[in-house]
Amino acid sequence: MTTKPKDLISIKTFNEGVKRYETHVLSRLRDNQTKSVWFDLETVKSYIAFIEQEAAAKKLEISGLRLHMMAKDTQEHAVTLAFAPTVKKTNERGEVVHHSFDVISSEENHPVELSTPQVRNDFTDAGILNNGIACPPKCG
Repeated sequence: MTTKPKDLISIKTFNEGVKRYETHVLSRLRDNQTKSVWFDLETVKSYIAFIEQEAAAKKLEISGLRLHMMAKDTQEHAVTLAFAPTVKKTNERGEVVHHSFDVISSEENHPVELSTPQVRNDFTDAGILNNGIACPPKCG
């Protein structure tokens, strides 16, 4: 039996958060600003299995997933989401932080963080999931 995740929120909390986003963020942006992004379940499951397999082969421990907000290249006001695995580190102040990294370009025991110069922009392959379906225009 699967255990219920600890970080579930109520429908009320969800609806209040969406309303705040619409009131304080979308109201300042264009009418066709992205409100949500949909990913099919099998794609997300497959992605998680893939990054776990790649990380295990390189002796890296994934601490979580970060959802990065991105502007689509063809429409600066159209937002999309990109999933990236994170690795846990301790910063210079002794605080635990989670850094996004690319599981494909990383090497054994050495995660290549997305914010570092070691990440080569000319790589055509990366362990980052994108291409969800934005609403608008496709809302359900």
